[in-house]
Amino acid sequence: MRREPLALARLLGGLVVLFTMLTWAGPQPRADAAVGATLTIHNRICPAEFTGPDYFGTCHGTPPGIAFEFTLAGPETRTGTLDTAGNATFSDLLLGTYEVSGGPPGDFTRLTVFCASASDLGTSYPVTVNDSTFTIDLTSGSDVICDYYNTPEGGRGETGSLTIYKSTCPVGYTGDDFFADCYPNATANVTFTLALEGGGVLGTSKTDANGFAFFENLDGAYIVEEDIPGEFATATAYCTAGGVAVPIGFAGDNSRFRIDVDASQDIRCDYYNIPFDLRGETPTAVPTVAPPAPTAAPAATTAPVTTLPSTGTHPTGGGHASSALLPVTAALALLGSWFGFATLRRRAPR
Repeated sequence: MRREPLALARLLGGLVVLFTMLTWAGPQPRADAAVGATLTIHNRICPAEFTGPDYFGTCHGTPPGIAFEFTLAGPETRTGTLDTAGNATFSDLLLGTYEVSGGPPGDFTRLTVFCASASDLGTSYPVTVNDSTFTIDLTSGSDVICDYYNTPEGGRGETGSLTIYKSTCPVGYTGDDFFADCYPNATANVTFTLALEGGGVLGTSKTDANGFAFFENLDGAYIVEEDIPGEFATATAYCTAGGVAVPIGFAGDNSRFRIDVDASQDIRCDYYNIPFDLRGETPTAVPTVAPPAPTAAPAATTAPVTTLPSTGTHPTGGGHASSALLPVTAALALLGSWFGFATLRRRAPR
């Protein structure tokens, strides 16, 4: 009987030892797991074919002017969009190695990257630059700023641009002289989105106080879309480059158009928006309340109804009333004759 408590105690002790060993041998959290890193990208555009050496002095004052997207791929994936200054900041990143991509399409730009710690801008932070991306290892407490320079190249030494002038026509406008009737109505704070024809948004631009939106560093086929919903308005546009018309193609619902921009072109598009009349006015051909029936309407019948002309001033006509009294008049006359004849008989001389 004494062996049973002893065996039970040994079993419990073994379980405690096993649990302790498993806890000790299991994966331990990294000491720096709670410490995030920060990466800020300054995207800038250099002059065509620029080769340095003063990238900061030559290029840092020229942000791309387009809200390009950047993607960080590594321990986690993050996507950010450049602000109006051409910067994008990624905060509280998990520690590890990231591949950074984004900015203007890499098929016609050369990438140059310089990185430094925010607390020591004079000391470079190590990165590896590839054709159109770069990799960086973010350690505990890292706060790194990377100047991301794109240099146009390819022998042409230039890139195209697209300027949009936005104006609004009168509600329900149906004329055809857009310049005279609509051009003076410049419209501010309207956002246009520029996307590659094959897919992928390149950026957005909002019209300024004079109605202008701008896209630069272009070379290819693009889709331009206004942020006003298509069911509330329609649009038309006229585009030129150097005084020569540039063909465009509107989508079926007139909410966006396709345009080719060559690296040698500076294209200007006058974009006219025509708001629909949304006041809810409809024709009155079908009244909401049925009108009263005509007072002289004939009763429903399966036979044709012929209306005869009336000779009186009243709709029923005076002649119709006298005809209705003829039987009564005849009966009274007959009764009067009978009464008179009977009276004469009673008064005959004896």
